[in-house]
Amino acid sequence: MFGDKPLFSRRQLNILMVAVTLAIALLANLDDDSGSRSAAEVPTERAEVAGVPVYWSSRHRQQPSTLINLALPAEAKPQRLYAVLQELTGRLPAEVKALRYPDRWTVLLPGAADLASTLSALAAPLPDNEWQTRLERQRTQRYLQGALPAQALTETGGNAAAQAANLHRRLLSRAQLSLSLSGTELNPASLEQALMRLPAGEPWPARSEMPEERGPGLALPGRHSPDYPETALTARLLTILAEDRAAVEFIPGGLHSRLRIRPLQGSSDSAFKTLRQRLETAPERQLEGLQQQFLSDLQARLEDPEGFAYQQGVQAFYRLPLDYWPGFVARIEALSASALTQRALDWLDRAEQSESTDDPKKPAPGTAPP
Repeated sequence: MFGDKPLFSRRQLNILMVAVTLAIALLANLDDDSGSRSAAEVPTERAEVAGVPVYWSSRHRQQPSTLINLALPAEAKPQRLYAVLQELTGRLPAEVKALRYPDRWTVLLPGAADLASTLSALAAPLPDNEWQTRLERQRTQRYLQGALPAQALTETGGNAAAQAANLHRRLLSRAQLSLSLSGTELNPASLEQALMRLPAGEPWPARSEMPEERGPGLALPGRHSPDYPETALTARLLTILAEDRAAVEFIPGGLHSRLRIRPLQGSSDSAFKTLRQRLETAPERQLEGLQQQFLSDLQARLEDPEGFAYQQGVQAFYRLPLDYWPGFVARIEALSASALTQRALDWLDRAEQSESTDDPKKPAPGTAPP
């Protein structure tokens, strides 16, 4: 009846192909609604399982992950802590990412990785003689890098191996642990079974007991402060104006953050003078552009599966509110360019005054964890 005439013309076939592509995209969005929401409106839930804070979200189902946070002791001897973290990193598969921050060590497990087996592998004890071997190897590496004198290679180290073993035991406990689960629903029974692979442990001495003046640099609001969003944006502004990432060091924390300003490369003037001049002459549109870029970067991280895992991990580690990111964005949007400039200038005044003080306040001596 129809002979050899095709059912559809070339134009109709093209339209049909586009329609099918759109239908596939629509069905994908029904499975993962992350594309239909603002990144600041990330749906996150919170629970406590076996004494461990757990934040989870069903976003990014196509790329689920588990992020492990382990709180680090505030005053452990750096070489001892480095040796323990180096040992733990070596126990992870090559595809698993581990990052160290000043107050925590994080491990990002892809969806196929098993949390229970990972925790068991990390917590497996080492005898003291094995720790001694690792500490000696570390001393040799530091000597070859010029960080240790030759006589340090022959030092016995006393009970350093026993202290490293104890630090490892205390670190791998539920008291130091927090979790971020993305792309999945929470299964409390299964998760509890995995978490019970670790001992309950005792938390490190609270960082809130540390005086605000501890450590070099200017003390600033931490993540628990309502002013932290403005603090983070101001630190970004100074870093950009310095044109030298090493010159401005911003270390965020829970109760307090710290800012250090070092000399600028290629400048004979002080960093404070140079930064003041650049701040006072920065056009308003540059500051507004920085503000928008700052928010765009945050949104991009939240919309990326791996970036979202880390941002939700920040919430879990610091026990931040579930609506933290919407509030963060609102504070940034409400900050005017003039207020941002004034905040940065005030920081420079305080930082310069702190650096030039003849008799700086010294922190009380602390003790390393046993």
